[in-house]
Amino acid sequence: MGVDIFFIISGYVMFGLMDGLPQGRREAYMFAAKRIGRIVPIYWLVILSVILVWQITGNDLSSGMNHYFRTSRVVKNLLFLDANPIVGVGWTLAYEMFFYLLSGVAILAITRNSTRLLAISLTLAALVLVGIVAEYTGRIIGNPLILEFAAGGLIWFLLNRIGDRLPPPIGIMTALAGLAGMVMLYGHHDYNHGHPYWFAASFLFVLGIMMAEPYFMRMRWRGPVALGDASYFLYLVHFYVIIIVTDLLFDVFHVTPGLAPALFATIMIMAITCTLSLLGHVYLERPLSRYVTGHLLRPLRWTARGRSDNRQAGQPLPL
Repeated sequence: MGVDIFFIISGYVMFGLMDGLPQGRREAYMFAAKRIGRIVPIYWLVILSVILVWQITGNDLSSGMNHYFRTSRVVKNLLFLDANPIVGVGWTLAYEMFFYLLSGVAILAITRNSTRLLAISLTLAALVLVGIVAEYTGRIIGNPLILEFAAGGLIWFLLNRIGDRLPPPIGIMTALAGLAGMVMLYGHHDYNHGHPYWFAASFLFVLGIMMAEPYFMRMRWRGPVALGDASYFLYLVHFYVIIIVTDLLFDVFHVTPGLAPALFATIMIMAITCTLSLLGHVYLERPLSRYVTGHLLRPLRWTARGRSDNRQAGQPLPL
């Protein structure tokens, strides 16, 4: 459920970011630099932190390093190429980076955002179709999960065209319909990520939330907004908070499993995860992202400065 929602939201956000961006190498480079600065630094830091914890304590935090660890595996993880990543959610980031690559190419080659959506959607559909014809399902080729990025783009397109004419209550009802579908699907382990049922329920849920956004914006909730800003850090670390809290409660303190301890553990996990994510976003993720993005964008500043100097000197601009 979480992965399907995550990919659809990602598609919606990315097409929103691309909207209004002109075609060109400069814009494509800026888009890529900002995406790398946002995703890569804190992901690498989490990878290295998991390895460090394993080296010090011997607990591999479910990364599989007790069974298989080589330098080549670390390199593959840093490049989003490992099929069994050290960080549990790392496999989804490989999809994200592929989607960013397609988006950058679209910015480079296509002017209108609606045409970019069409081109990316056809490319993703073609990759799924190739997998079906070849009877092959890999991480990208043949995997219907990649279509969820296009679904997020479709939500952007629909709301960009008719969003102002849809009252927020319709959005709330749509989101509730999607949520009801997720509840009915819960526990059906034969329906994996990307299954049409999960796809449809997640699409309705995200569509409804986006339709109702004007209603939520009027509430001016600072807490959820701040948590939304820290959502990527939360996404990376929540799994480890679950491992550590459950290990402490049931293995170290030998708490007897039951409804009350499970509820207590859930509340603790949520509180620790939210607090850690907010602090991590402010003091780690955001500074690292700004630092890396600033360095990646430095060549563009040099180019702009050179053009300005040429104009002042009356010299022709470099091609």
